Amino acid sequence: MAQAYLYPLFLVIASLAMAPVDDIAANNIPANDSITLPPASRVVESKNGAFRFRVYTTDNWRTPFPRGTLSVGSGSGQRVVWQGKLPHQYGPRFTLVTITGDVILLDGRLNIKPTHAVSILNASKGSLVSFSYEDVLRSLKVSPAGLAEKARFGSWWISNKPSLDGSGNLALIPAGGKTLVVDARQAKLYVKP
Repeated sequence: MAQAYLYPLFLVIASLAMAPVDDIAANNIPANDSITLPPASRVVESKNGAFRFRVYTTDNWRTPFPRGTLSVGSGSGQRVVWQGKLPHQYGPRFTLVTITGDVILLDGRLNIKPTHAVSILNASKGSLVSFSYEDVLRSLKVSPAGLAEKARFGSWWISNKPSLDGSGNLALIPAGGKTLVVDARQAKLYVKP
C-alpha cells in the first residue's frame, strides 16, 4: 500500500525537477520573500490639530516592533503625553487620532493574520487595549472567509480606508460588507446600525 502512494509523489517531484526555469519564472514567484519596509518615522495628526502620534523605529527596522509617541500642543509648546513600544510588527497599517487624543491602531504592516487587529491607546489613562482578529470576527458576525473575501488592505479584514466619524471620536472601518465602529473612549467594538 505504501508503494501506491510513493509512486505518484515520485512523479510529481520528478516533473518539478525537470520543469524549465522559464516556466517557474512565468508564475511570478519572487526571488526572495522580502517586504517593503515602512518609513522610519510617520506622523498622524488629529482633525483639530491638537494631537500628533508618531510611529518610528529606533534601529532602522532591525527589530520589527516600533515605538509610538503621542504629543499635544504645537511648535515649542508641544509636550509628550505618552510613549512606548507598539505591538504591531513594523507598525500599524492605519493610525487614527481622535480629537480627544485617543489613538486607534489598525492591523499590521505584514499580510498575516493580525494578533492585534485593533489597538486603542487612551493616553489619559495610560492604557493600551488590543482586540484580536477573532474579536473583530465576533463583533462583525461574519465568517473568516466572508471577511477575507472583501478585504482590500492587507489580506485579512479591512475592505476600505478607515476614517473618523463627524465628531472626530469614533473610528469607522469598512470590513466584511459592514462598518466596524471603534469607540476609543469606551474601548469597545460594534457594528454600525
